[in-house]
Amino acid sequence: MTRILLPTKLSLLLGVTAFLLPPLQVAQSDSTGSLKPFVGTWKGTCADGAEFVVLKLIQSGNEMAGTVSIANMNGANGQCVTVMDPPTKEHAMKIHDAQLRDRALAFKGAGQTGFELSVVSDDQATLKFLGTPVESNPWKLKRTK
Repeated sequence: MTRILLPTKLSLLLGVTAFLLPPLQVAQSDSTGSLKPFVGTWKGTCADGAEFVVLKLIQSGNEMAGTVSIANMNGANGQCVTVMDPPTKEHAMKIHDAQLRDRALAFKGAGQTGFELSVVSDDQATLKFLGTPVESNPWKLKRTK
């Protein structure tokens, strides 16, 4: 009976896993400037007319940087009906781990809080708050700058 050592099994598993996983894309611009459509200040307006989300994205060299700030709000399924506390610079989350996924920019806020921004037109986009009801019913944003 032949015995395979644990390190050999682990190496084989890692090798097969790396081969099967899709390549990781980093949110970097290419020669076509693929990050440019996402750059700017994006804001979402609540049903009561108040701002409830502010997303600021800056292209720094060939990488994306910025912040996202979300209001304390009321509404079903993650949708905003009334703003209790507006978004503020002091409570804005720095974005990190930005990646291009097809035509969307995926990024994380505080900890592992995930978001996905899809540009619909020059001044309109949708923002999914991953792992929440907003993932299937994204927020509508308008570019203000």
